[in-house]
Amino acid sequence: DPSGVATLYFGAPSSDSSVIIDSAGLEAHSGQTATVTVTAVDSDGRRLEGMAVSGSANLGATLTAFSESGDGVYESTLTVGATSGQLSVNVTVSDGSESVSISSNAVTISTAPSSGGGGGGCTVGNGQSSDWSLMLLMLAALILMLRRRVFKLV
Repeated sequence: DPSGVATLYFGAPSSDSSVIIDSAGLEAHSGQTATVTVTAVDSDGRRLEGMAVSGSANLGATLTAFSESGDGVYESTLTVGATSGQLSVNVTVSDGSESVSISSNAVTISTAPSSGGGGGGCTVGNGQSSDWSLMLLMLAALILMLRRRVFKLV
């Protein structure tokens, strides 16, 4: 009965690992969130489980702790801050002895529309209308009705 103890060898985390943010754009001051997904692989492309994954974001955004989803995939929730610009997430993947740092794709954080104004580029009137179009339409309708009555009498 030939037998023995075998262990599966995986290499150290490599820079071939990836960080992806699932949103192309978010709004500052909105509290919007996005999912950050890290796929940890070694130099041969094998997915690495049991890694210590940590990260940070710029522009005042925050990340929750990364949790392992299985098969070398780790997820965190990104919450935007109050600053607009190009946001990126920097992640460190470590096996306890070796580590690698990788960065995400850039996500545009835009300025949220101001509240309290007339949203969508519209202006709010102050009660004084300078638009006479409704009055002209009503006058045209009145003239049309009078014309029909006058011609019926003739």
